[in-house]
Amino acid sequence: MGAFEALVLDPGKAAHHRAAWTALADSAIAPNPFFGPDFLLPYLATMTQGPVRLHVLRRNSDGAFLAAAPFTRKRFGLVSPVMGAEAGDYGPLGTPLISPECPQDALAHWLEGISGSEKTGLLAFPYLRSDDTAADLLRKAAIAGGWSVEDFETENRAGHATGEEGEAQAKGIAKTRRKELDRQFRRLSDLAETRFESIESPQAVATAFEQFLNLEASGWKGRQGTALGATPERARFAREFVERTARNGNIRIDALFHAGDAIAMLVLVRSLSRIFAWKVAFDEAFARYSPGAQLARSSMRTNLASPGIEEADSLAIPGHPMIEPLWRGKIPYSTTVIRKGLFATFRAKLLRRDIAATKALKRKAKSILKR
Repeated sequence: MGAFEALVLDPGKAAHHRAAWTALADSAIAPNPFFGPDFLLPYLATMTQGPVRLHVLRRNSDGAFLAAAPFTRKRFGLVSPVMGAEAGDYGPLGTPLISPECPQDALAHWLEGISGSEKTGLLAFPYLRSDDTAADLLRKAAIAGGWSVEDFETENRAGHATGEEGEAQAKGIAKTRRKELDRQFRRLSDLAETRFESIESPQAVATAFEQFLNLEASGWKGRQGTALGATPERARFAREFVERTARNGNIRIDALFHAGDAIAMLVLVRSLSRIFAWKVAFDEAFARYSPGAQLARSSMRTNLASPGIEEADSLAIPGHPMIEPLWRGKIPYSTTVIRKGLFATFRAKLLRRDIAATKALKRKAKSILKR
């Protein structure tokens, strides 16, 4: 069996390893709160359509988890089903959890274990944070193990640093944008008391999250059926994730209150030294005052003043019109594909063409809708 063992765990079995799994998530070389048990266990229990299995590298001497990521067969384009890490709309971050104690050759053994158990020579890591140490180690381990590595869909989304770099990014917000937000806030404050608040205690977070669910459901996400509270299963997953994460002090809900009511709310998830803007909602009746942008700007100030936070990730789509002018840092990511064998090479070529065709089709659809 050797010093390490590659495990394949379905959700039920994975729950029995929560302690080792949590220890890995809390010490990983690069954070990913969406691959830890507090997120994945309720997500897999209620939200997934097909089978998802947690692939783990375990050290046999003490049972410690050294690497972990969930995998499922999914479409990255219109016609190309591929075995890929389970990262998507509710957790768009595909960085595997890797322990600082994980040797490169052991990580290569983990990749071979995934390939063998899933019977494929092609593995995809969507939304892989491309400048993280985890991504660097993953690439080195794959190449050392005889895999070829390609990055598809290399893009940037908004984020911000902290410290001097973060302060410089905050000052880099366009002067006209800052003045307009200040003017809108004064106008809003003239109507009634208006204030920002950050909520962090577990009990207060639970109460505030119910307010968030109602606020989100009252807007366009509620009308489209994409709000977290749109179905009982989705709401149950979200409540359990927020409740469990808040117990460890890793949920912060920022809110903009006007006349005693929350008119904008942002749920942030902290993991190690990074904070992620998970979900945002605002009252559309106050759209003329830019409540979402007001809150994003205030949240950035809170992040800059919070000890231990080194960076914030918006998790937003590239070019997001609200957050990108305010959070001026860049978070690079890609869909990273590793492959081995002639058939996998052929499938990778098809996948690249499929993804490109799908993106072109989406751009055309958006253009038609605008017209």
